[in-house]
Formats: sequence, C-alpha cells, structure tokens
Amino acid sequence: AIVYYFFGPQLVLMAMKGSIMKAEDFPKIHKQLRTICSKLDVEVPILAHIESGAPKAFSVAGSKNIVILSVGALELLDTAELKAVLAHEIAHLKSNDSWTKFILKLLGFSYIYGFRLAQNLEIEQENIANDAAEAIAGKVHLKNAMQKFSV
Repeated sequence: AIVYYFFGPQLVLMAMKGSIMKAEDFPKIHKQLRTICSKLDVEVPILAHIESGAPKAFSVAGSKNIVILSVGALELLDTAELKAVLAHEIAHLKSNDSWTKFILKLLGFSYIYGFRLAQNLEIEQENIANDAAEAIAGKVHLKNAMQKFSV
C-alpha cells in the first residue's frame, strides 16, 4: 500500500505511456480543473493524457493525484462535456475511490464472498461522482459526455 501511495499514479502513467499536460500548453483545461477543484475543495491533481483514440478518463490517487484523459476524449468532448468528465474524476479523488478499489483488491474482496459488496460499492462511487459532475457541469453535459464515451 505504501508503494502504491508513493508510486501508483506515476506507474500507471508510465505503463500507459502518458504525458503530463502542462498548464502553459493547455491553459483552458487547467483553468477548468482549478475551478472544479476549488468547488470540490480538492488539491489540484496532475493532468496527463494518453495516446488513445478511444475516449477514456480516469483518476489515480496517491501522494500526487493524477487525472488522465485520452487524446480521443480531448478531441471528442466539447468544453462543457470535458468539464463534466473532469468533475467526475475529481469527485473520485475526493472520495478516495481508487484507494477503496485498491484495498478491496488487496484484501481479495473482488474474488471472494464480498464480490457483491465490491460491485455495489463501485456503483455507489460512480453515482456519487456523477452527482458531483451534474452539480458542477449540468446533467445534460454529463449525459452527453457519457454517451460519447459509450460509443
């Protein structure tokens, strides 16, 4: 768990061959990110992207939290939809969802009798993140982003 805390986000980024999105190169996205983090009272995470045409977005918590977007997501989403996706991922960081998933897997809950518990917890985590995204970006923008991600 200690290794995950200090190196998990960086290892995920390296494994996916991701790149950090610097504020000077992506000022509008970073401004959105800072605004969302301020509203949710979360420290601004590292923002990165991966070279994938498929729309993807996820967050990884650790000593330095990170939000990773695919190039496909960046190309496909409009500004309001991207705001909803960023808010969704920041809400996951605020709730420490990646830590919860990590601990459940570490304890084997996903593979033993706790499968249903883990499944229900994951659904609840997604609902909480969706609620935060709707409150910040609007229900229609989250819905539109989710539709684009399901293509």
